[in-house]
Amino acid sequence: MSAMPSKVRHRCISPSSLTRPEVWSERIPSLRSTKTTFSLSKFLSWLEIPSSVIMPPSTESDFESSPRPSIEIEKQNLLEQGLLKRESKRRPVFSHIGTLYIVNGFLIFMVIVLARELWKKPLDPSLQVYSPANDVVEYIPQQHFRAALFNQTEYMGFPTDETDKLWFDLYNFGISTITEDEAKKLHSPTIPIFGTKKYLIQLDVWHELHCLNDLRKTLYPERYTMDSLDSLKFPNGTINRDTDMFRHWDHCIDSIRQALMCHADVSPIPFHINVPARKGIFPRLATTHTCRNFTKIQEWARERFAGEWRVELEPEEAQYVIDTAGFSQDPEEDIQFLYELFPGDKFFKYWREHPYNGGDGV
Repeated sequence: MSAMPSKVRHRCISPSSLTRPEVWSERIPSLRSTKTTFSLSKFLSWLEIPSSVIMPPSTESDFESSPRPSIEIEKQNLLEQGLLKRESKRRPVFSHIGTLYIVNGFLIFMVIVLARELWKKPLDPSLQVYSPANDVVEYIPQQHFRAALFNQTEYMGFPTDETDKLWFDLYNFGISTITEDEAKKLHSPTIPIFGTKKYLIQLDVWHELHCLNDLRKTLYPERYTMDSLDSLKFPNGTINRDTDMFRHWDHCIDSIRQALMCHADVSPIPFHINVPARKGIFPRLATTHTCRNFTKIQEWARERFAGEWRVELEPEEAQYVIDTAGFSQDPEEDIQFLYELFPGDKFFKYWREHPYNGGDGV
């Protein structure tokens, strides 16, 4: 009888035991003798077995008691061997589209805001000369003018108390006070009310309206007897034009001329047949203009109205201002002919010794 073959005992290795280093150390003596740290990932790479087959996520706890490299190092090793695909870092397309919508929406909003500001405050070179009122300047894009040739506005016609008040209310707050910091920014320096830090200015528009109102009064000598040409007549009926009043009127006419030429309104005046007369081609004076908001400028001046303040100073006070103002107080034009207003040598000695030659100042 033939001998029965001896039973060969085979020890089966479960997949879970493959993750235990001591199992491999029993089978491979070289692993027992080596002092290097066992790396299962390198071994699997040598066997060309994907780690996902042998090492399910649930076996991670089996490594807690044995030394091993960090997971990041093992992942890097597998990446180098080409056994693990790199994770895609591309963001979803919809995320990029959403970002573009947000950015474009913000840019559109900013363009609208800037466009509104530029429309409300167009670039105006005349505002390059500093004025504390520059910030309140706004524009009315289309302001209609009334012709008022055969009809009248409330500012026209034979004057009454109501008419006078309308004119005076246009500019009766004309003298303003500003801060010392604002005064330092002025193109031409100014002085404060004596004994205060309230610096005096007047917006030019109020001066022009004051002049225009004075000229208006000359047309109605019946009402304004002291402000009319009749008050300047000599006994023979001729007008004495060498007076302060007449000189002031002459000044006002030229001041308004300069203002009109400076601002030079280029709004077009069209022409038409003057129906019903039909006598020819005449200008249509009811025109449309772009205007500064006059009410806003009035509000600025009212808030800074100087109120009552002392114009006349004692000689010592006036001299103190001259000495401390920091700029010349000399007149900007030749006034030698006004010697009778300033008798003596105190003011006119310089002009007698240095005749006016038509330059700026004295």
